[in-house]
Order: sequence, then C-alpha cells, then structure tokens
Amino acid sequence: MKRIIGLLCLFMWIWGNNAQAQPILSAYIEIDNPRPKLGEPFQATLVIRYDERIEVLQRPPLSGEWGIFEILKTNERQTTSNDGQVVEQQSFTLVAWQTGDYSLPKSEILYRVRGTSDLTRYTLPDVFLSIPSMLQPDSLTLRPDEAPIMFPLLPTWAIFIITSLIIIVIVSFYELLRYYARQNIPIITPPDPQTRLLEALEYHRTNPNYADISDTLRHYLHGRYGIMAQEMTDQEIISRLKTDGRLASYQLAKLSE
Repeated sequence: MKRIIGLLCLFMWIWGNNAQAQPILSAYIEIDNPRPKLGEPFQATLVIRYDERIEVLQRPPLSGEWGIFEILKTNERQTTSNDGQVVEQQSFTLVAWQTGDYSLPKSEILYRVRGTSDLTRYTLPDVFLSIPSMLQPDSLTLRPDEAPIMFPLLPTWAIFIITSLIIIVIVSFYELLRYYARQNIPIITPPDPQTRLLEALEYHRTNPNYADISDTLRHYLHGRYGIMAQEMTDQEIISRLKTDGRLASYQLAKLSE
C-alpha cells in the first residue's frame, strides 16, 4: 500500500513539473447572440489565455470581410496578468450577410515560448450561428424570425376572383372558336324537284333516250309551270307554251325538233 502511495506521489510530482515546464495557451471566441438576423450587428469577444513565458506572434485579423461576415468595428485589446497568467480580451462587432447555419471562419494563433525558435499554431474551436431571417426589401426594419424563403400569399377572395376570371376567359374563347367554326361550315340545302328534273334532263342529253326525256320534261313542266303535260301531246304542249308566252321563239323551235 505504501509503495502504491509512493508511486502516485512520484507521478503527481513529475506531472506537475511537466505542466510547469510546458507553457500552455488556450483561446476561444464567445458571441452574445447565436441567432443574429441578416444584417443585424452582434458582438463577439476573442479571449486568449497563456503563460507569461509565451510570446504571441500572430492573432486572427479582426477587420473587413470575414467569410460571409463583415467586421464593422474592432475595439482595443485589453490585457491583464495574474500569477504568471496573461488574459487578452478583444471585442468586435460583426454582421452576417447570408441566411443559414454557419460557423465563424477558421482562425489560428501563432506563438512560441520566449527564448526558443519553435513556432506553434493554435486553432480556435468552432463557433456556430444560425441566421434565420432577413431585412425588409424597402426598409431597415428587421423582420421577426421566419424562414429565409418566403412565398407571397394572396387572400382567399382574391384567389377565387382570379380563378373565376381565368375560367370565364377560357370558356369565352372556346365559345368564340366554336362560333367561327359554325360560320365556316357550308350550308347544303337539298335541291328542289325542278332542279332534280333539270339534272335528269342534262343526264338524258348525254345519254339520249326519247321516252325518258319526254317523261322527265312533262314532269318538269307540271312542276315548274303547272301545265298538265302528262295528259297532253307534244303539239298540245308546244301550243300551250306558245300561248302562255313562257318560251322564246327559238326555244320553241328547239323544243319542236
């Protein structure tokens, strides 16, 4: 038991000497608002703690464009020392110009132990932010937290009126097309009996048949002039037409042939 206690004491002594022999440095960035709005300035503070035997050679550049962020203002660095430990604090104001979930850009601190030439880089831990919304397009008034992408919404009555107007226009256009289509359809009327008889006479002219021509002609005279030609001879028909004066002399001569 005494041997174990002795080994523990030896280990603690060695570890303490190593801790004192190896100067350490730590740093981080703290922010006052992890959910800043787009274009809304927020505060951040760079804190560096290190042994007084350490010489800090390079710190993160806190000015100008910084990833999607822009550093608007950087305050003076404040340094305090206590029991061989140095604490640096430097606050700065920055603003985000994109919506979404991001972390602050990677930052490093370059340092060395005084009296040595070995350089060491320390990478600051990540700091995460969420930028939920944006400015109004025509003012500098900040919106409440909302989704980055917004769709314009119309009231129900406006949607109903617009939909009704679209339907009315479509139906009216369709009816107009139907109206013009009806106007372009040729109207076909059946021929009257006299026209059909004249067509039959034209057919018999190219296909001569006296009996058919005579019968067709008698029907035509009855239908066209009211002459009872079916019961009359050819001469009686010619005399009747001559008496009525319905045909010219050359037509009567042609008919007599």
